[in-house]
Amino acid sequence: NWQGLSKGSWSAISQAPYLKALDFYPKGDCWNGVGLFLDNGRYWLNGHGDDRQARSESGLFRND
Repeated sequence: NWQGLSKGSWSAISQAPYLKALDFYPKGDCWNGVGLFLDNGRYWLNGHGDDRQARSESGLFRND
């Protein structure tokens, strides 16, 4: 649903073994996705510089 909270595509941070989105970033397109963990407390998302975080519950720091 391109009109809903997820805007049709999204990125999320979860903690294994669960799949709940602790940090949730609506994307709205399929360009420049992907991200990676920098260490145990930080992560980086490609193509999300202007996107707003819809949920933040992980306690991790997003490195821009």
